[in-house]
Amino acid sequence: LAPDLVLAGWGGAVEAWEAGEEVWGAYPWRDAALHKAGLSRLAAEVAALPPGKQVLLLTHPGPANSSTTWVTGTEPNSLQLPGVRGTTIVSGSASLEAALVSPKVMQERVSLLVHGHTHHGCGM
Repeated sequence: LAPDLVLAGWGGAVEAWEAGEEVWGAYPWRDAALHKAGLSRLAAEVAALPPGKQVLLLTHPGPANSSTTWVTGTEPNSLQLPGVRGTTIVSGSASLEAALVSPKVMQERVSLLVHGHTHHGCGM
């Protein structure tokens, strides 16, 4: 990319919740298992980068408290149907947020986090 620019990424999808009920499952790891699956290692590698290095972070799931991980449309798999859900489906990752977004070192290193889609993986 550029001499002081690093690209890092994390795949998979975490479970989604609506009103305390799981509405779709995770693949290949549930949110609570991400640290054992390697998320802690990725966070440590990003944190260990020398000062001045900046990270572009690409993840499939978004961070838990980002509004871009909230499904508010009436039908999670359609952008065409009008309306707003009575309760929001929350599909972001608390583990990802805690490891790669919230820590001060991540705030200093990660210039941009781009995450994937938020929907039930129903296929085409």
